[in-house]
Amino acid sequence: MLPAVQAQHVYELDYRRIADGVNLKYLFKVSPQTYPDLAFRLGLSPLERALSLEGSTLEILTAAAPIGLRLDRFGSAAVPISAALYRENPPVRITVPAKVGLQLGVEVHLKRHGADGVAVAQLEQGRRQYQAAMREAGWWVARLAPSLQRVVIRMPAGPPVRCQLEPVSVQGAGCVSNAQGECRLRLADLAASPAGRVTCQREVEAVLLEAE
Repeated sequence: MLPAVQAQHVYELDYRRIADGVNLKYLFKVSPQTYPDLAFRLGLSPLERALSLEGSTLEILTAAAPIGLRLDRFGSAAVPISAALYRENPPVRITVPAKVGLQLGVEVHLKRHGADGVAVAQLEQGRRQYQAAMREAGWWVARLAPSLQRVVIRMPAGPPVRCQLEPVSVQGAGCVSNAQGECRLRLADLAASPAGRVTCQREVEAVLLEAE
Protein backbone atom coordinates (compact mmCIF):
# COMPACT_ATOMS: atom_id res chain seq x y z
CA MET A 1 0.00 0.00 0.00
CA LEU A 2 1.33 3.42 -0.91
CA PRO A 3 1.80 5.91 1.97
CA ALA A 4 -0.80 8.67 2.28
CA VAL A 5 0.24 11.99 0.75
CA GLN A 6 -0.78 15.07 2.69
CA ALA A 7 -2.66 17.61 0.59
CA GLN A 8 -0.83 20.94 0.29
CA HIS A 9 -1.57 24.48 -0.77
CA VAL A 10 0.94 26.78 -2.48
CA TYR A 11 0.88 30.55 -2.03
CA GLU A 12 2.67 32.55 -4.74
CA LEU A 13 3.71 36.03 -3.62
CA ASP A 14 6.67 38.27 -4.35
CA TYR A 15 9.30 39.59 -1.97
CA ARG A 16 8.16 43.20 -2.25
CA ARG A 17 4.57 42.36 -1.42
CA ILE A 18 5.69 40.51 1.73
CA ALA A 19 8.11 43.29 2.72
CA ASP A 20 5.44 45.97 2.28
CA GLY A 21 2.81 43.89 4.06
CA VAL A 22 4.83 43.47 7.27
CA ASN A 23 6.93 46.67 7.08
CA LEU A 24 10.26 44.90 6.54
CA LYS A 25 11.51 47.99 4.72
CA TYR A 26 12.09 49.85 7.96
CA LEU A 27 14.91 47.40 8.76
CA PHE A 28 16.85 47.92 5.51
CA LYS A 29 18.76 50.89 6.96
CA VAL A 30 19.51 49.25 10.30
CA SER A 31 22.99 47.90 10.97
CA PRO A 32 23.00 44.41 12.59
CA GLN A 33 25.60 45.73 15.05
CA THR A 34 22.84 47.86 16.55
CA TYR A 35 20.99 44.80 17.80
CA PRO A 36 23.52 41.94 18.32
CA ASP A 37 21.17 40.18 20.75
CA LEU A 38 18.18 40.25 18.40
CA ALA A 39 17.08 38.42 15.26
CA PHE A 40 14.15 39.63 13.17
CA ARG A 41 12.31 36.74 11.55
CA LEU A 42 9.26 36.44 9.33
CA GLY A 43 6.43 34.78 11.20
CA LEU A 44 3.53 33.02 9.50
CA SER A 45 0.59 31.95 11.59
CA PRO A 46 -2.53 30.05 10.56
CA LEU A 47 -5.78 31.98 10.67
CA GLU A 48 -7.18 29.05 12.66
CA ARG A 49 -4.88 28.77 15.67
CA ALA A 50 -5.55 25.05 16.10
CA LEU A 51 -3.98 24.21 12.72
CA SER A 52 -0.29 23.35 12.45
CA LEU A 53 2.35 24.56 9.99
CA GLU A 54 4.54 21.52 10.61
CA GLY A 55 6.45 20.65 7.43
CA SER A 56 5.69 23.93 5.64
CA THR A 57 8.38 25.48 3.43
CA LEU A 58 9.24 28.90 1.99
CA GLU A 59 11.35 29.38 -1.14
CA ILE A 60 12.71 32.69 -2.48
CA LEU A 61 13.29 32.21 -6.22
CA THR A 62 16.15 34.64 -6.76
CA ALA A 63 17.92 34.95 -10.11
CA ALA A 64 21.21 33.73 -8.61
CA ALA A 65 19.91 30.64 -6.81
CA PRO A 66 16.73 29.70 -4.93
CA ILE A 67 16.80 30.24 -1.17
CA GLY A 68 14.94 27.40 0.54
CA LEU A 69 13.71 27.74 4.13
CA ARG A 70 11.81 25.32 6.33
CA LEU A 71 9.33 26.78 8.78
CA ASP A 72 9.38 25.60 12.36
CA ARG A 73 6.10 24.38 13.80
CA PHE A 74 5.26 27.93 14.89
CA GLY A 75 5.64 29.20 11.30
CA SER A 76 8.86 31.13 11.91
CA ALA A 77 11.58 31.48 9.24
CA ALA A 78 14.81 33.49 9.01
CA VAL A 79 13.89 35.24 5.77
CA PRO A 80 16.73 37.50 4.51
CA ILE A 81 15.90 41.17 5.11
CA SER A 82 17.57 42.85 2.15
CA ALA A 83 17.18 46.01 0.10
CA ALA A 84 18.81 44.13 -2.80
CA LEU A 85 16.06 41.49 -2.68
CA TYR A 86 13.46 44.24 -2.51
CA ARG A 87 14.89 45.75 -5.71
CA GLU A 88 15.02 42.36 -7.47
CA ASN A 89 11.57 41.40 -6.15
CA PRO A 90 11.85 37.64 -6.72
CA PRO A 91 8.84 35.32 -6.48
CA VAL A 92 8.27 33.70 -3.09
CA ARG A 93 6.60 30.31 -2.86
CA ILE A 94 5.06 29.23 0.45
CA THR A 95 3.87 25.63 0.73
CA VAL A 96 1.59 24.79 3.66
CA PRO A 97 -0.92 22.04 4.48
CA ALA A 98 -4.19 22.32 2.58
CA LYS A 99 -6.95 24.53 3.99
CA VAL A 100 -4.51 26.62 6.04
CA GLY A 101 -5.02 30.38 5.69
CA LEU A 102 -2.03 32.54 6.58
CA GLN A 103 -1.30 35.85 8.23
CA LEU A 104 2.21 37.32 8.17
CA GLY A 105 4.16 39.35 10.70
CA VAL A 106 7.67 40.08 12.02
CA GLU A 107 8.94 38.26 15.11
CA VAL A 108 11.63 39.68 17.40
CA HIS A 109 13.77 36.78 18.67
CA LEU A 110 16.25 36.99 21.54
CA LYS A 111 19.47 35.28 20.40
CA ARG A 112 20.84 34.54 23.86
CA HIS A 113 18.93 32.52 26.43
CA GLY A 114 19.46 29.42 28.50
CA ALA A 115 18.08 25.94 27.97
CA ASP A 116 15.99 26.38 31.14
CA GLY A 117 14.89 29.98 30.71
CA VAL A 118 16.05 33.57 30.33
CA ALA A 119 17.37 36.34 32.59
CA VAL A 120 15.24 39.46 33.08
CA ALA A 121 18.36 41.55 32.33
CA GLN A 122 18.65 39.92 28.88
CA LEU A 123 15.01 40.69 28.14
CA GLU A 124 15.54 44.34 29.09
CA GLN A 125 18.70 44.49 26.96
CA GLY A 126 16.78 43.10 24.01
CA ARG A 127 14.03 45.69 24.50
CA ARG A 128 16.60 48.53 24.54
CA GLN A 129 18.30 47.20 21.39
CA TYR A 130 14.94 47.05 19.63
CA GLN A 131 14.33 50.71 20.51
CA ALA A 132 17.82 51.61 19.22
CA ALA A 133 17.19 49.75 15.97
CA MET A 134 13.92 51.60 15.46
CA ARG A 135 15.65 54.95 16.04
CA GLU A 136 18.33 54.02 13.50
CA ALA A 137 15.60 53.15 10.99
CA GLY A 138 14.22 56.71 11.26
CA TRP A 139 12.47 59.04 13.66
CA TRP A 140 9.05 58.29 12.16
CA VAL A 141 9.66 54.55 12.55
CA ALA A 142 10.67 55.00 16.20
CA ARG A 143 7.50 57.02 16.74
CA LEU A 144 5.14 54.54 15.07
CA ALA A 145 6.78 51.20 15.90
CA PRO A 146 4.84 49.16 18.49
CA SER A 147 6.47 48.88 21.90
CA LEU A 148 7.45 45.44 23.17
CA GLN A 149 5.19 44.40 26.02
CA ARG A 150 5.46 40.62 26.41
CA VAL A 151 7.98 37.82 26.41
CA VAL A 152 6.96 34.63 24.60
CA ILE A 153 8.80 31.45 25.61
CA ARG A 154 8.57 28.55 23.16
CA MET A 155 9.09 24.97 24.30
CA PRO A 156 8.36 21.55 22.78
CA ALA A 157 4.68 20.74 22.52
CA GLY A 158 3.27 18.59 25.27
CA PRO A 159 1.40 18.71 28.56
CA PRO A 160 1.22 22.15 30.18
CA VAL A 161 4.29 23.22 32.18
CA ARG A 162 5.01 26.35 34.19
CA CYS A 163 7.58 29.09 33.69
CA GLN A 164 8.23 31.05 36.88
CA LEU A 165 10.10 34.23 37.82
CA GLU A 166 12.80 33.46 40.38
CA PRO A 167 13.35 34.51 43.02
CA VAL A 168 9.59 34.43 43.46
CA SER A 169 8.26 37.97 43.84
CA VAL A 170 5.21 39.03 45.80
CA GLN A 171 3.13 38.83 42.63
CA GLY A 172 4.66 35.45 41.70
CA ALA A 173 4.89 36.25 37.98
CA GLY A 174 4.58 33.11 35.90
CA CYS A 175 2.70 31.45 33.06
CA VAL A 176 1.60 28.00 31.94
CA SER A 177 2.33 26.74 28.42
CA ASN A 178 -0.46 26.00 25.96
CA ALA A 179 -0.74 22.83 23.86
CA GLN A 180 1.74 24.21 21.30
CA GLY A 181 4.36 24.87 23.97
CA GLU A 182 4.04 28.66 24.16
CA CYS A 183 4.04 30.61 27.44
CA ARG A 184 3.52 34.41 27.67
CA LEU A 185 4.52 36.88 30.38
CA ARG A 186 4.18 40.65 30.57
CA LEU A 187 7.51 42.45 30.73
CA ALA A 188 6.00 44.89 33.23
CA ASP A 189 5.43 42.00 35.67
CA LEU A 190 9.17 41.19 35.56
CA ALA A 191 10.48 44.75 35.88
CA ALA A 192 10.45 44.65 39.71
CA SER A 193 13.07 41.84 39.64
CA PRO A 194 15.86 43.14 37.35
CA ALA A 195 18.28 40.52 38.69
CA GLY A 196 15.74 37.73 38.38
CA ARG A 197 15.37 34.89 35.92
CA VAL A 198 12.40 33.18 34.31
CA THR A 199 12.93 29.42 34.54
CA CYS A 200 10.85 26.74 32.85
CA GLN A 201 10.09 23.08 33.55
CA ARG A 202 10.82 22.10 29.95
CA GLU A 203 13.67 22.88 27.54
CA VAL A 204 13.39 26.36 26.01
CA GLU A 205 13.59 26.41 22.21
CA ALA A 206 13.14 30.15 21.56
CA VAL A 207 12.44 33.43 23.35
CA LEU A 208 10.55 36.25 21.62
CA LEU A 209 9.76 39.83 22.53
CA GLU A 210 6.24 40.67 21.41
CA ALA A 211 4.16 43.82 21.02
CA GLU A 212 0.59 44.08 22.19
